[in-house]
Amino acid sequence: MHELSIAQGIVTVVDEAARGRRIACVNVEIGAVSGVAPDAIAFSFDLVAEGTCAEGARLNIIEIPATARCEDCGLEFPITDLFTACSCGSFRKTLLRGGELNVRSIELEPQER
Repeated sequence: MHELSIAQGIVTVVDEAARGRRIACVNVEIGAVSGVAPDAIAFSFDLVAEGTCAEGARLNIIEIPATARCEDCGLEFPITDLFTACSCGSFRKTLLRGGELNVRSIELEPQER
């Protein structure tokens, strides 16, 4: 289950960015054809966040639909997997969106005075 190591990487990145402050929310973009299961990331996140600034933080997963451009006719079209053909019948395409795996932002808890 590679999602556990991906969740660990997300926690490492946000923990370093928070510089010791508590994290309230982590916003992550996951593309539809990225090969990453959002449910598995959500499950793994809580486990690997224990003992870090991200412990107890809400994980907000933004799922990015996949689109491609046909290399034969130039049409941009939605895809559900990497084997989706263009309406012209061509399988030659360039992925435009949907392969993302990004930490988009973090929201920090207010600092105590």
